[in-house]
Amino acid sequence: MPIPKIGFIGAGKVGFTLGRYFASYHIPVSGYYSKSINSSKEAADFTGSKSLTLEEVIRTSDLLFLTVPDSLLQEVWNSVRSFPLDGKEICHCSGLFSSTVFQGIETTGALGFSLHPLSAIHDRLSSYQHMENVYLTLEGPQRGKHLPKLLSVLKNPVEQISADSKVQYHAAAVFCSNLVTAIAKIGSDLFQSSGLSEEFSDHAWRSLFIGNAQNIIDTGLLASLTGPIERGDEKTVMLHMNQLQGAARDVYLLLSQELLSLAKTKNPDRSYSKIEEVLMK
Repeated sequence: MPIPKIGFIGAGKVGFTLGRYFASYHIPVSGYYSKSINSSKEAADFTGSKSLTLEEVIRTSDLLFLTVPDSLLQEVWNSVRSFPLDGKEICHCSGLFSSTVFQGIETTGALGFSLHPLSAIHDRLSSYQHMENVYLTLEGPQRGKHLPKLLSVLKNPVEQISADSKVQYHAAAVFCSNLVTAIAKIGSDLFQSSGLSEEFSDHAWRSLFIGNAQNIIDTGLLASLTGPIERGDEKTVMLHMNQLQGAARDVYLLLSQELLSLAKTKNPDRSYSKIEEVLMK
């Protein structure tokens, strides 16, 4: 089966990244369409493809990626479905929405999918360099030929997910990615407000953060668990709770309750009754 020609509707960070990544595997990228002609030209130059009209990118592609913001998916699909689509496969990259956003696709002769890269794609010019190790989740019909062929060439780990699970799955990704940034922000602010210089605290919390993240990766959630909650040190936790205020205190309390559950699993013979009293007040 020949490698499908890939077309992109949308020329933002995800479109740039996937296009360049596909091109690195010698997968033919037919080109880009974007409301911003400059963006489509830049993406085309970046991937060695072409800047096309909407009609051209649909006609010349076997597999279309709609790499647009989630809020525009329905609008863009309504434009795409007005063109001949028989035999084509349409894919969006939303972690939140399923292929059901392609309403009426069964009448067009096309197939619809969602393919979400579990990666924080933050830069349109460099993020493609890290795509080889990214895990992908696929949702959509079991049949198809173009998208399965693409995935067989890429070799990224892929697992099927149901449409009903997409919202919970996306929330999980936010916990492991975006919300971690918020926690780091609170910690950074607390370091600085304790009297440490901005330069020292920035380097210190990053070193601590990376070291702990690596421990979690290397040894797992239970084995890497340390700190006053795991030790059952209710006096330290009480001092923290008395010192913290507002959102920082609320976040500390909620996350400490979750850590307590882990600590009980790790140390089933240890009593955590006193620390439970502190956290439940």
